[in-house]
Amino acid sequence: MLLVAAPAQAVEVTGQLTLGSVYTNNITLAPAGEEDGGFVLIAEPSIAIASTGLRYDFRLDYLLQALYYPNQPDSYYQDPSPQSSEFYSQGTVSLDLELLEEHLFLNSAAGTEQVPVDPAQPFTFNNIAQIGNRTNATQYQFGPEWHQGILGSSLVITTAAGHVDYSDEALQDTDYQTIETVWDGPLKDRGLSWSLRHAYEAFEYETSPDAKDQLVDVSLFLNLAGGWAPFATGGMESDINDPSNAALKDGIWAVGVRRTTARSAFEASGGRRSFGSTWTGSFEYRYGNSPADFIRAFYSEEPETTEGIDDSLAFPAADSGEPPPPPGPELPPDLVAPGTGFYFLQKSGGVAVSRSFNRNTVAFNVFYDKTINIPQEGVTNPGDNVQAGASARWVYQLGARTNLILDAYFANRDFNKDTPAADSDTQLWGRLSCTYQLGLRTLLTGWVAHDQIKGSSDDDNNYSESQVGVTVGRSF
Repeated sequence: MLLVAAPAQAVEVTGQLTLGSVYTNNITLAPAGEEDGGFVLIAEPSIAIASTGLRYDFRLDYLLQALYYPNQPDSYYQDPSPQSSEFYSQGTVSLDLELLEEHLFLNSAAGTEQVPVDPAQPFTFNNIAQIGNRTNATQYQFGPEWHQGILGSSLVITTAAGHVDYSDEALQDTDYQTIETVWDGPLKDRGLSWSLRHAYEAFEYETSPDAKDQLVDVSLFLNLAGGWAPFATGGMESDINDPSNAALKDGIWAVGVRRTTARSAFEASGGRRSFGSTWTGSFEYRYGNSPADFIRAFYSEEPETTEGIDDSLAFPAADSGEPPPPPGPELPPDLVAPGTGFYFLQKSGGVAVSRSFNRNTVAFNVFYDKTINIPQEGVTNPGDNVQAGASARWVYQLGARTNLILDAYFANRDFNKDTPAADSDTQLWGRLSCTYQLGLRTLLTGWVAHDQIKGSSDDDNNYSESQVGVTVGRSF
């Protein structure tokens, strides 16, 4: 209806069809001695629609992944058993409306993808392997947003109500509500400036206790020459050890410094919150002329729920101004299973370096993630989890139409530390691919890859899988 009402606005529609075949020597990610190989035929039609008008911004990206397994019997009505064909939907859609010019907006978004049911069991970065450790996750959210200028200051109130649905009945669906208010004082190159913030979020599960938290603080900044600005923050927040109660009970404070220049941004602070002493920091430096030339580092400590730490279902704001992440393989799933309703203190950090030179683009990531269990009444929570590793990508332009791409990934994972269910493993993954541009709209891709998880005390969780594949994609 919106597009029909504004026929003068341009609508950009693009599509692509990818066809291919993959051979894997371990189609079910079985442990050593139980591997069974086979071919997989792939068909992936996709569509992207973008339309921006005077009062709206619409985006849709959708891919249907159809997989056919010639060596598997058609046993659709037998459960559980491998299928001869599988279909997966992946995509996001968003619609932002400007209801009252420059003031009132209505934002909405939805997305669907596949996530692992249990991160400790076999999983892959794609849907090719036939495993029972995968489920569809669908999320949608909407909410109004208010912008208001007040005597040179800026007030922004953003709200959202949403739902996360898992197709696996063992996982709990989730309703959530969030509200964030940020009131920034007038911008100043020199002298004192201020910022007032309020944040509230609540997650409601089917059987697990609700998880809520609330925070309000005020920050004072002393803006100095050269982009430097020491600051102090004080306020109140709800008790992290009582996630069912969002009342403001504990005082919080932090002191730190930040600096912003045309090519860099830096911020570091230390203080105290309801869970004890805390440290945060971020650094970004764009040192070259290419968008791929940058260094980025961060460290944060925040209370989260199982859905809150699932970044794969987040909806980043369009045109946020943030530089793209370094190219490379996807990060592994979170260490905590989705839909379990657990509550954690998450400590995470990472360093990313990317460089483009001559015909090369090289990126390297180091990451660390720790989830500290917060006990909840009536819930048997797991112990702490720790994950540390690195990933890298090297892209070499072999010719005007040909690229070679080498991906590598390594991670050590510790699950449920200091509990009877404690376990750990190591994941290794690598892929060498070659792309050739057959024409303006046709891309040929071939690859060989190897994936391995080892070291788990449960032999069923250890596997080794190698594959070779080729696809051809045609854009429309």
